[in-house]
Amino acid sequence: MRRLIAVGALLALAGCASSGTDTASEADRGTAGAVFTLAFAGDVSFTGDLAGRLDDPAKALSTAAPQLGAADVTVVHASDVKALPALQAAGVDAAMVGAAEVPADTTMPVMGGTFEPLVANVNGGQVAFFGAEQKVAGDDRLIQAIKDADGKYSAVVVYSEWGEKGQSCPDDAQKSEAAKYIDAGADAVVGSGAGVLQGGGLLKEKYVHYGLGSFITPDFDAAGPTGQTGVLTLTFSGSIVTGADWAPAAIEAPGLPAPLKDEAAQNAYTAWQALTGCAGLKQ
Repeated sequence: MRRLIAVGALLALAGCASSGTDTASEADRGTAGAVFTLAFAGDVSFTGDLAGRLDDPAKALSTAAPQLGAADVTVVHASDVKALPALQAAGVDAAMVGAAEVPADTTMPVMGGTFEPLVANVNGGQVAFFGAEQKVAGDDRLIQAIKDADGKYSAVVVYSEWGEKGQSCPDDAQKSEAAKYIDAGADAVVGSGAGVLQGGGLLKEKYVHYGLGSFITPDFDAAGPTGQTGVLTLTFSGSIVTGADWAPAAIEAPGLPAPLKDEAAQNAYTAWQALTGCAGLKQ
């Protein structure tokens, strides 16, 4: 588990350590040399036949744990907050939960339902994460919060809940919202909600991945788009995304991701790259 702290704690920590230096200056020093990896996966829903797996959180995600714990910080979209202990046990560091009510005893950092960022201290830098559930997507208060974060932290990342179910190409609303987040100062924008993969690439020289698909779900077709998933890992040098790696996986019964290998992995990777076209993004 990497160190994630709420924004209020961050400001207090920076104030105690700065000896008169402002928070932005502290963050700037982290920006200069901070190199780190952030991993993202899509929607997680332990419903239906998967519900019983939450009885043993430590084993609920055993097949996906190696992928989820490899990056400096890993974030997923938890459609059901009951899944948080299992996600934490598998190496996930934070979850986008939107406005869902989180149990009081939850120890996993969460984002969404607020316009304040979740902040991660990683490798000498600080990353501000914003959760943008559907009802606040594009909200002026969220845009302002991103603007306020720009320059204070090594990088600013938005995880958005959006997209039309079953559509592999992002709609106009997604494209408009992504552009707004980037114009406000976001260095990367990722999202899920369509239930299928959508393209990733560069928009205005910033990295956008419109759709990570479902990562854990009982509602999938192993032979179709809803059975395709994976883990996206972005490498940052300060605020700049210097690498984007896609580790493809297939959802298998009862609804868990299984990493692909060899020819199957290459074919899935090629199919993922092809999604960039209708997303209107650059490789």
